[in-house]
Amino acid sequence: MLGRGLRTLLAHFLLLTAKQAVSVENEQTDVCAALVNLHLENTTILSAGHVLGPVNVPTPGSCQSQALVSSSLCRVQFVINTTSTSAVHAEAWLPDTWFGRFLGLGNGGLGGYYTNLDYGTSLHFASVASDNGHDGNSGSVFLNHPEVLNDFAFRAIHVEAVIGKQIVEAYYGHPHSKSYYLGCSTGGRQGTQEALKFPEDFDGIVAGSPATNFNNLQGWSAILSRFVGAPDAAGNPHFIPPDLWDIIASEILKQCDGLDGVEDGIITEPDDCEFRPEAIVCPAGQTTDCLTSAQIDALHEIYQPVFGTSGELLYSRYDPGAEADGNSQIFFSGSILSIPDDWYKFVVLNDSNFNFENFDLDTIELGDRIDPGGIETFNGNLSSFEARGGKFLTYHGRRDQLIASGNSKRMYNLISQTLSMPSLDSFYRLFLIPGMDHCSGGPGAAAFGQGGIASNVVNASSNNVLLAMVDWVEEGIAPDVIIGTSIGVKQAGVSSDWCGRQRFPQFRVGVINALRLLCKTAHIVYRWLEPRKLYLHLILLVLAPLALTPLLTAYFNHVLLAAISAWVCYLASLVASTILYRISPVHPLYKYPGPLLCKVTKLYFTGVAYGGKQHKYYHELHRRYGDIVRVGASCDLVKQNSSLAVLTHGPGPNELSFCSPDFIAPVYGPNGMPKSACKCVMVI
Repeated sequence: MLGRGLRTLLAHFLLLTAKQAVSVENEQTDVCAALVNLHLENTTILSAGHVLGPVNVPTPGSCQSQALVSSSLCRVQFVINTTSTSAVHAEAWLPDTWFGRFLGLGNGGLGGYYTNLDYGTSLHFASVASDNGHDGNSGSVFLNHPEVLNDFAFRAIHVEAVIGKQIVEAYYGHPHSKSYYLGCSTGGRQGTQEALKFPEDFDGIVAGSPATNFNNLQGWSAILSRFVGAPDAAGNPHFIPPDLWDIIASEILKQCDGLDGVEDGIITEPDDCEFRPEAIVCPAGQTTDCLTSAQIDALHEIYQPVFGTSGELLYSRYDPGAEADGNSQIFFSGSILSIPDDWYKFVVLNDSNFNFENFDLDTIELGDRIDPGGIETFNGNLSSFEARGGKFLTYHGRRDQLIASGNSKRMYNLISQTLSMPSLDSFYRLFLIPGMDHCSGGPGAAAFGQGGIASNVVNASSNNVLLAMVDWVEEGIAPDVIIGTSIGVKQAGVSSDWCGRQRFPQFRVGVINALRLLCKTAHIVYRWLEPRKLYLHLILLVLAPLALTPLLTAYFNHVLLAAISAWVCYLASLVASTILYRISPVHPLYKYPGPLLCKVTKLYFTGVAYGGKQHKYYHELHRRYGDIVRVGASCDLVKQNSSLAVLTHGPGPNELSFCSPDFIAPVYGPNGMPKSACKCVMVI
């Protein structure tokens, strides 16, 4: 009897629980459906309904037909009329289990399509995404529609956040606690634009591979294709067919893979890669598996930054290693990539018949001057965002085949200089990810929760960039390390943390200032004590104790102890200087800003120029341009001004020599047009 009573009681309990669950579900369904009657400024709620996941639901627009809803939620579709001639369509996905956080989501390309809604709700964020003010991924919608362009350039994410937060409050009965943003590529630019223009919208912004410096990015994208003969590459001597890119990629790895001490198919720091394409030039009589001199010239153009007609830097160089990704062919196929093609036709030039035959630096600079819709997003004034306590985390793959990772370094330094903050650690952090392609993928540890449920391999703030941002905003725990995991490659499942050389800059500014003098000294010591001068090590191992012993004897009151201490000090300083040089905390280009054309005043040791800032800057220039020195004036001016020394490669691999003014010649691009650059045609 007692057992039967317990069973009856349990059955009643389960029935009551089920009824309560149904009651809660019905209540959620009713509250969700009632949102269609919500009145918000310039906004119409198109539909609202509760969805029991997991299930696929149909989606509006031309980019996809359905989307996965993994967990139960209230789905709200709405449209915001931004002006009389423009509108933003958006969706809010409001999970049944909500942790009080709001998440705004960005877009990609020129796109108007929703991304990452299911991912956001899987982490219990109330998530909102929009079509960026238009349907599809074409720029043709911008032609003669300036307000549609404004939605794309800066407005869509802002109204998505403002209206989305009001819908969240109406559904849950109270406002969100903290607001976050997640986006990559165009989404990265949108997140940066939000911090610049609307600093109150989000408490924490995760902006990956950001398409900042947008106008020059499009110019760089187009001119890369021009270097290999686009738009009509047939018969062009500079065109490089797809099969040769495999050879180029292999040679770049051969030259640069080992620079980080490990040959693993990943170039950790592409800026250290001084690719010399002459290694694969066709010798006499060979016509296959090698490159012609014209193709070598094209590679020199590709792997150097783009400078303007007055010598100013427009955009960073294509990262060595990025060509190994198959998608890199979108630049080198002989056609212009669709994004810059649309941007210049329908936005900059308003000429749908423009064919890029005459596309050059002047066209790029025109686009930058016009700056349609204020889309450039290359402003360092994040003072308002920083002052209100906002946190900004950005990342960039070092094998990004679409957006040069060096542009993110430039953005960091622009913000640092604008705010007069040597270190941005308190609110802004940049992670540079070896072996990662554009936003994801590649041979590196490129899954870290940056977008999509598949990227959330380990659901923890140590491995998930969005959750790390939550910790930073809500707990004050800033991310020094993010652990990524490789997926779909030979080392699938292998995790790697990005700290040390991968976070930019590598150390806090206090440490940088403390080590600055020592690092500069170590630079000279290390260069001097190269392996070919091994005998100098032996001599100094003897001389160091002899030189320091008299100074230390008085302190130790023992000659032998003083000599041993002197020897240990020398050996330790040699090891320390070598390590410090290898992990120099700030790249020379960013440590010593100054003019691009340098006056070198001294030569020390084996012909290596050591003129302090000048040497460090030339070393960066040479790494970018080979034997070319960019100048902001004509070559005639360089020839006439004897104080302007032009350096080029010397006889040794690490040596430089002066170039006689008589042998300074202008540089011509693949299209035969002279560029604002000079090169040395003969070394003395």
